[in-house]
Parts: sequence; structure tokens; C-alpha cells
Amino acid sequence: MVSGTAPAAEATADEIAHVEVAPLYAQDCAACHGANGQGVPNLGTALLSTAYRARRVDSTIAHAIADGVPGKAMIGFGKVRGGPLTPAQISALVAAIRRGRLTN
Repeated sequence: MVSGTAPAAEATADEIAHVEVAPLYAQDCAACHGANGQGVPNLGTALLSTAYRARRVDSTIAHAIADGVPGKAMIGFGKVRGGPLTPAQISALVAAIRRGRLTN
């Protein structure tokens, strides 16, 4: 697990509910993880694969989004790392990945 503060602990359910996931994913994730979360060979993991979702708890996914993954192309997208994503946006993305659907 990547170190850092879990974004979900900083966002309220109301804040998370108001995040539009599809445009956020398209803007910040799709280039590396594919338009439908199917992954891009040698670049980004298939986020919606059953195997990916089964092997990771939500906090691990949140930390990867917020802080990045050392040794991989995945940079930190959380505001604490200079990225554009708020804790609520990260939590909404995690929830969408967990659901297996990159929309609200």
C-alpha cells in the first residue's frame, strides 16, 4: 500500500454523491486506463477487471489515485500531491471502480 492519508476519511457522503464521475474519469484517467476502464497495455491497469477489484481494498485504490504508485507510471492525482483531485472526487472514483461502472 502507498503511504498517505486515505481520501475517503476526508470527504462526506454528500460531497461524494455530487461528483460527476464520467467526465472526471475521461479527463484524468482514460488516457492510461482506457475509455471504459479496460486498461492500456504497458501503461495502465484494467481498473474494472474482476481480478483488479478483488485484490484491492478501497483504501489501496484511493491511495494509488491520491499518491501515485512508486515505480509505475501512475502519478499522484490528489491535491496533496499537486494534482487536481479533491478527496471527494477520489472517493467517487473509488466507488465507481468498486461498482464496476465508471459513471454515477
